[in-house]
Amino acid sequence: MLETPLMVSIVTLTFAGHSAAELKRTGSLDERRDRLFGAYVERMFQRKGDSPRYPREQALLWLGWLAEKMQQNDLQLYRIERMQPRWLAKKWQSVLVQYCMSIPTGVLISAPQLFGNITARRGIAAGVMFLSSPLK
Repeated sequence: MLETPLMVSIVTLTFAGHSAAELKRTGSLDERRDRLFGAYVERMFQRKGDSPRYPREQALLWLGWLAEKMQQNDLQLYRIERMQPRWLAKKWQSVLVQYCMSIPTGVLISAPQLFGNITARRGIAAGVMFLSSPLK
């Protein structure tokens, strides 16, 4: 279970000041991982103290949602660039994300107007067309 620096760091942060017996509890690998990550999340809430950025219940809800979407999409490693608008519950949320992304893309596409024939309007239109197509 301690095969990566990340896992060593998680265990170190989670069980600092605890006995080695807590680390050695038996169970399957999945059960030990569940206990480890549950304890890690609790420890991170404790580190934030009385002034967390988000309420505990809301943070746990978001983490659960993310875990569910990662399982549904067979992702074991979280990468923000792998998140997709289709993961959102409501169609309008997905459409909003796609169109909000099209404007910066259009601006980037139109930036070369200083060096060529592309106008800002054409660049933004290209961005809208590019990102309004379904994302995979």
